[in-house]
Amino acid sequence: MVNVASYWAGDLDLSDLQFQRRPYDNDQAYRQSKQANRMLTVAFAQRWRDAGTTVNSCHPGDANSALSNALGFGGSQTAEEAAATPVWLATEPSLANTTGRYFANRRPARCVFAADAQGIAELDAICAKY
Repeated sequence: MVNVASYWAGDLDLSDLQFQRRPYDNDQAYRQSKQANRMLTVAFAQRWRDAGTTVNSCHPGDANSALSNALGFGGSQTAEEAAATPVWLATEPSLANTTGRYFANRRPARCVFAADAQGIAELDAICAKY
């Protein structure tokens, strides 16, 4: 499984995932969702490790899209260029046993959210209720 996250992640508020007590902010919602993607990647990787299912996340590149333009940063890559890392993660034989990692530019990248075991468990429990 490949989760498309982003290098532009953060500000996850586990007590208000759906902006019920805060005013909705497009930028914050995007960043929060990408942090959640990265954290759930770790939870899923742990859950499915013994089943032989690998789960990784990645920054897809900087595609020039309607979303990136609406968020104010445009993007400098074509869709094909931006898809290189997700496609590589899904098809690269040498990664067959790699799980729970975050990648950017077809290389492993540091993910500060992966170290938050308590936050990962809490988010996973919240999501399991849906």
